[in-house]
Amino acid sequence: LGGMSGCNEPDGSQASDSVTVVRWDESTDPDGDAVLFYRIYRDGTSYGNRVGVFFPGAGDLAWTDPDSPHGPHTYRVSAVDDKYAESALSDLVSFP
Repeated sequence: LGGMSGCNEPDGSQASDSVTVVRWDESTDPDGDAVLFYRIYRDGTSYGNRVGVFFPGAGDLAWTDPDSPHGPHTYRVSAVDDKYAESALSDLVSFP
């Protein structure tokens, strides 16, 4: 959560108090295709639970929940390659 040491926005700046920032490690695509973007799911795993898309580039792999500090929420992340194939979802994380 924002306000804690090491909790940074995607641009590396310190996250504001009570803001939820979801961070993850870079994915690799086993068939060699490039990862185009990541999908963020909140409170479920269906299409309707997709709440964000993150395009990697400059900065950290992190997404700031625009619904912060409302919650609690659970999150999962998937990687989407250049053929729009979606990876399995990450392990579930919960905040706060």
